[in-house]
Amino acid sequence: MKFDSSLRYTWTESYDNGSNYGSTLHNHEVNDGFAPIIAATIEPIQGLEFYARYAEAIRAPSLFESTTGFSFNVDPMTSVKPEHAKNTEFGINVLRNGVLTEDDKFRLKIAHFNNKVDDYLTRTNYPAVTVRNIPGARFVGWEGSVGYDVGWGFAELSGTYYDEVEFCAYETGGQLACRPAGVQNGYAQLHVPPKKSGTVTAGVRFLDGDFEVGGRLTYMGDRGTTTTNADTGGFTTVINWEKYTLVDLFASYKFNEHVTIDAAVDNLTDAYYMDALTLGLMPSPGRTVRASLTAKF
Repeated sequence: MKFDSSLRYTWTESYDNGSNYGSTLHNHEVNDGFAPIIAATIEPIQGLEFYARYAEAIRAPSLFESTTGFSFNVDPMTSVKPEHAKNTEFGINVLRNGVLTEDDKFRLKIAHFNNKVDDYLTRTNYPAVTVRNIPGARFVGWEGSVGYDVGWGFAELSGTYYDEVEFCAYETGGQLACRPAGVQNGYAQLHVPPKKSGTVTAGVRFLDGDFEVGGRLTYMGDRGTTTTNADTGGFTTVINWEKYTLVDLFASYKFNEHVTIDAAVDNLTDAYYMDALTLGLMPSPGRTVRASLTAKF
């Protein structure tokens, strides 16, 4: 059994010296806090690990969130506290060599995560249009990956699935509401992740591994929840991208220890799509060809 732990202390200070739409008041924030990390791993047999991890993290308000911005009115009398994330993860790792041949490698990871953020920072509509801390947000789901490398070839599959996404905030009338897609007049709904996403990568190696070619298939699902007025509490318009699949090709040739050539074709099928979590009405690049030469002296 193996234990790991650490403790981080964070201290921040910000001061808005600008006028607040005619007000003579200013926003001065001083915040600090401790964030521990504790992890434990059990390996009952070689190559098989069960692990659990609890990690906290503190994110101080950014200058945008603690000073007067164009899209909201900072209230100097309202204290803006840091976000405090409390993340729990447990899972299994399998690391085995020589499964089918003497030199192959097999890797497997399956994990469940429950990420809770207290005092989540976002713009809200209550009691005024301003950035403030809401009680919390929660992201729960699964992630996994499996890979096999036999020397002359390799393949890997990875993916993420969200069981639950939730934002809790006080809304008009002072009632606490927990919604799956944001808060009234908020920014939170702009960051709702896709419910399902995954990537498959495979390739082969030639010339004793100096020449490698392969491809990548990327699937990105939709948000998994609609972002209508009922889901968000209204007011903020979001971009509901369509799910999409991309095909990429890549190649790399190592001339020697000092010179390497890389080439890639991104979005081989020239798919028309909007990036997940995009904030602008701009389609992503179509078919793109890239090449590079790296030399070390």
